[in-house]
Amino acid sequence: MLRQYRFEILIIVLIHLGFLVIQLFSQNYLLDDSKEYINTADNLITEGILYCDDPEGDTDPAFYTKRTPGYPLFLLPVRLVTGSLVPVIILQMLLSIGAILIMLKIFKPGKNSRYLLIALVALFPAQFIYANLVMSEILFQFVVMAAVAVFFRYIQTKKIKVLWYYQLLIITGILIKPVLYLFVIVNILLFIYLYFRTRQRLVIISSLVPLIFVIIFGGINQHRTGYFHISSIQHINLVDYNLYFYMMNREGKEKAMEKREQIHEECNRHLNYRDQAICLSKSATDYFREDLKAYGLFHAKGMVRFFLDPGRFDLYHFFGIKSEPGRGFLYQLNNGGLRGAWDYFLAQPVLIILLLLLIAMVNLLRLVGFLFFLFNRQFNIEFRLFLLLLTGFLAFATGPLGASRFMLPVVLILTGGAVVQYGRWVDKYIHKIRISES
Repeated sequence: MLRQYRFEILIIVLIHLGFLVIQLFSQNYLLDDSKEYINTADNLITEGILYCDDPEGDTDPAFYTKRTPGYPLFLLPVRLVTGSLVPVIILQMLLSIGAILIMLKIFKPGKNSRYLLIALVALFPAQFIYANLVMSEILFQFVVMAAVAVFFRYIQTKKIKVLWYYQLLIITGILIKPVLYLFVIVNILLFIYLYFRTRQRLVIISSLVPLIFVIIFGGINQHRTGYFHISSIQHINLVDYNLYFYMMNREGKEKAMEKREQIHEECNRHLNYRDQAICLSKSATDYFREDLKAYGLFHAKGMVRFFLDPGRFDLYHFFGIKSEPGRGFLYQLNNGGLRGAWDYFLAQPVLIILLLLLIAMVNLLRLVGFLFFLFNRQFNIEFRLFLLLLTGFLAFATGPLGASRFMLPVVLILTGGAVVQYGRWVDKYIHKIRISES
């Protein structure tokens, strides 16, 4: 079935190999998060615990749950055998290619959209960059695409046993990226809808499995830290990113830093981790509630960036282009508004500006095509609804942090839908021309 895409697959493999060769020379494998993933894997080997920092001396309860076990377990076999990170990026390259093959198998783009397919994949550099970084994004993407494929299989066959595999993949996704854990609620609502379409009772029962897992996993974390939660990254991000960037956007950098430090200082006065975590979450949400309309607009802008961001940070980091740490496009946008972001953009090298503009335009093209695809009746309504809920949920959950890295898990969904839709329009146009000529 995939033989018809041999040329496209060859191009994609060659691009992957090109990025791999660059990385093998530069050996720039790590971001800040990477070190915590490696620490967690190493601590599992040496201490038998999930902990993302140095366990010697005083321990911080937040570090027990900051990194969920999925990606560290992926790293563990390699860390047992060798200290080299090369096997990790080779495995991730294979997973990246595998995710693209899954996309081709699901959407089956026609011959009139093949070149567009190559363009949309090739002009999303994060796909190839994160395959060469010690980060969980590619593994998460592969699991998400596998879940999409299995769900699509259920829609085609209506076999209940297929759904159990789907629910297991959702659980696996939560273990890799905790951002997915609230999707279990959306998942249940979707499967209630499916029940009324199919009248299969096990449809609803299967959807409860991820919810039960979340409750059990949260209970395990409560036993370890004294607080029921999935990952400490939840309340850390609320204060250090959502609140910080929101305040920077409204009141400037100095007041944002002052507020962030004040909240951490107040919350650290609590003697137990449970009270500290609740304090962090409450401090951030209370501030958002003061002007829900303003925060809602700020959050929505982040969701738009989720789909359109060209990935300046990714390109600069991977290719070793110097830039001031923490002062990228998102910082300038929140600190100086659109004018500050535009001035920062124009200050970049000309070739970088042209490349970023091209990628942003391609991302817009991808998004528009996907939105029209959602109305394409060639694909089952349940499948299209599932894709909308999944992509919409991840965009909403990411919010103010919206960037190409966070769209990576679902970018192939958008790509597949867009290619199918544009191909359909091209087919209709060609058909009209042939009719007019005959």
